[in-house]
Amino acid sequence: MAAIAAIAALRNLKEMTRVQSGNAYIYLIGKIALAKNVRRQTEFPPSNNLERIMRVHEIARRIDPIQLMQHLREGLTEMTAHLNDAHMKEFMDTFGPFPGAESATKSLSNLRQITEYFEDGFSRNKIPADRLTDRIIGVEITANVAWGDYTRLLEEVTAAANALVKRFDLRSPH
Repeated sequence: MAAIAAIAALRNLKEMTRVQSGNAYIYLIGKIALAKNVRRQTEFPPSNNLERIMRVHEIARRIDPIQLMQHLREGLTEMTAHLNDAHMKEFMDTFGPFPGAESATKSLSNLRQITEYFEDGFSRNKIPADRLTDRIIGVEITANVAWGDYTRLLEEVTAAANALVKRFDLRSPH
């Protein structure tokens, strides 16, 4: 009786191992697909206006600072939407933490606040003319920090996605 029970237990163990291996393989295939999707998203992030905006001639920015704020808000919206994409969030939650995530989130929040503060002060004529250039430069510095933190985070995520695909994707050449 003990031998029969041992044989039955061994068969059950083999079946459980086979099922668990199959589940692990299915899980891994899903994570590889997620990594490939995120890798594509980070290689071709949303078109972003921040670099172009910062190259605009200084006089043009001083003549119409509200237009500059509009462009910055559009870029901010694109970056935030990209980081809040369901696939990006799942990848970062699953394979994180990413050191640059906190600073990127904080920088984007700072950019949002400073553009809103600037627009509010400008529309209420609370910014003295002699301080306008300094305030615009402050916004531009904040935008450059946000752009830098955002791109560094994308580089971290891309490196993690590449490493995952390289290590576990049996269909791609190593």
